[in-house]
Amino acid sequence: MKPTKQLISTAALTYSGFGVSILSAPLLARALEADGRGELATFVVVFQVLGWISYFGFPRGIALSLVQTAQLPARWFFPLAAFGVIGAGIFTAALTVLDVASLRQTALLGWAALLICFTGVAQIGYELVHQTGQFAKWNIGRFCLLVLPSVIQIALYFADRLSVPTSVVAILLGQTCWMIVNLHITYRATRGVPRSAPPVRSFSLKYWMSILFDGVGSRLDQVVLAAVATSSQLGVYAVAVTCASASGALTQALNHVAFPSMVAGRAGSSRRDYRRAVVLGFTASLVCGGLIVFVLVLFEVRIFGPTFDGLVFVAAILIVYQAAADQWLGVVYRNSAAGRGDVLAIASLCGVGLFGVASFLLIVTHTVSSISMAGVMVLMGVFRWVVGVQLMKRVAI
Repeated sequence: MKPTKQLISTAALTYSGFGVSILSAPLLARALEADGRGELATFVVVFQVLGWISYFGFPRGIALSLVQTAQLPARWFFPLAAFGVIGAGIFTAALTVLDVASLRQTALLGWAALLICFTGVAQIGYELVHQTGQFAKWNIGRFCLLVLPSVIQIALYFADRLSVPTSVVAILLGQTCWMIVNLHITYRATRGVPRSAPPVRSFSLKYWMSILFDGVGSRLDQVVLAAVATSSQLGVYAVAVTCASASGALTQALNHVAFPSMVAGRAGSSRRDYRRAVVLGFTASLVCGGLIVFVLVLFEVRIFGPTFDGLVFVAAILIVYQAAADQWLGVVYRNSAAGRGDVLAIASLCGVGLFGVASFLLIVTHTVSSISMAGVMVLMGVFRWVVGVQLMKRVAI
């Protein structure tokens, strides 16, 4: 697939995902109301964060080793299996402590925990097809995560069956399809491969630290709101996140398409792609973000109902954060291909450190709200990206 087609197909799928998410968002808002939307957001936060951080960055490190050396580390499977079991246990304990009322005494938590057990091995396949530029296969996996859950939720709404448990079922069905596809890819790619590659611990752990800090920074905002603010404020914030996310699809697609060139060591191409991604990405974020704010100003109540007061202001602020987060993705890809996990870890630590200080000030001054938390996210996102770019210049990446 040519780069232009890769860019178009990847961006189109991202926009499709955001499109159905935006279509499903008001349906979820009406069916679940603010309290139920907050409960669903709590489940999603814990499930996604543990899926990101449970595997210590090993899936990307193992995939990079396989692509760049055609070899696997001597011991790669059993650590991932152990990490998965531990992550599933933490997930179950966390949801028990948070006590999401709508999910009590259901089998859904067990299903989600089982998926976490195998996520690490499946991530290897997902990374492999991305790093080697097999965007058709990669986008199949993305379809399962980005589009399928929202389509199921829309169908459930019109069947008058949409609730917190059935919304979770839709999410888990998408995750299950993604896992089946990528477990098959991992099996085919690793079968018979020599296991003599150097250990990937150094890069993987530093990259994992970056994932950890980013996961904390990008999701702890909702955790803080869940703990301190009302469910209604969390519900407004969660819907605003969905709206703001739609502004960055082109920026993300440019970075996604550039990543295989970086992994293959085509340095000139990767630099050119990165500069283009920065310019076009900020332009696209500005245009798309402005359109989203315009639509919300005119149709906020008509689309989402009267219980989401102030949504437009929160979404406008989070659009700025989304632009910075999309630029940070380019930094992550460039340093991953170069094996410089240290740059990512330092920049992510700086970002989450600023988030922690700002959030603490909000809590002690009793000013936590959806709007103030969105402002904190902007500060974190911009600071993290700026630090990452400056560190890249120092190490000549």
